[in-house]
Amino acid sequence: LRSSSRVQGDWGEMVLATILERAGLREGHEFFTQQSETTEDGARRRPDIVVELPGKQRLVIDSKVSLTAFERCVNAEEEEERGAALKQHLTSVRGHIKALGEKDYAQFYEGVSFTLMFVPLEGAASLALQNDPDVTVYAWERDVMIATPTTLMMAMRTVQNLWTIDRQNRNALDI
Repeated sequence: LRSSSRVQGDWGEMVLATILERAGLREGHEFFTQQSETTEDGARRRPDIVVELPGKQRLVIDSKVSLTAFERCVNAEEEEERGAALKQHLTSVRGHIKALGEKDYAQFYEGVSFTLMFVPLEGAASLALQNDPDVTVYAWERDVMIATPTTLMMAMRTVQNLWTIDRQNRNALDI
């Protein structure tokens, strides 16, 4: 995970898919990976996951891993080094939020009103939230919500329950 941001990104996407599957969602049915869309000006947008909900609603989830500065911060032996790494970590988290907000996935996916930014490491998210209390407001203003493995699992279990209720209702109508 220390080798490159690409390896970190792949790991985050794997954790994300595993959470969705453990919640009872099926790839190709209730969620889709790496769907690519093109803006009017030719720019490509490819969220990690698009989760389908009953009623043509959708959730867009993008995994963002900020391990480099986080790892330096938690392993720093000197306070000055820790402070510098913490600042870099907070800047990285805010940078991810800003970039996701600018992607405007709502223009491609009906029913999308925000993007879930999945941070696959609870400690990294916690460190950012504890040391930058305004980060959630910053994210909210950009239609981005921060999710950790714990909060994402709860949300995806809720989505799975919505699909179960929807299937039961459709079966009852058929009967």
